[in-house]
Amino acid sequence: MPAPRPLQQPEFGDLPGVGVEEVKAMMAAGQKVQVIDVRPRHLVSRQQDIAEGVEWRDPEQIHEWIGELSKSEPVVVYCAYGFHIGCKTAIKLRAAGFDAKYMNSGHSGWKAIGHPVRLNK
Repeated sequence: MPAPRPLQQPEFGDLPGVGVEEVKAMMAAGQKVQVIDVRPRHLVSRQQDIAEGVEWRDPEQIHEWIGELSKSEPVVVYCAYGFHIGCKTAIKLRAAGFDAKYMNSGHSGWKAIGHPVRLNK
């Protein structure tokens, strides 16, 4: 039986990704990093949990919250699984001059390796 094909997202080109372990290590070390959950509103309201130390922002409303971010600190965004929404949001942030990356396994990866979550208010 052939091995599964690796996920390819050519539309996202050279967009830098970062692993969930690396993000957690940066946060644990107290490094200045802005980590943002950009899962769609319906997923956040249904699942009701969010990674500890992370803020949720509606990806459809990026124009409303982009001004709250600091361009002097890196930004890591993630969605449910680390694909389309996280990548598209990171692209928009990079176009606006931010050092933005997407977390390549998303919220599911964060939970899968046992990192803390809290109820989203």
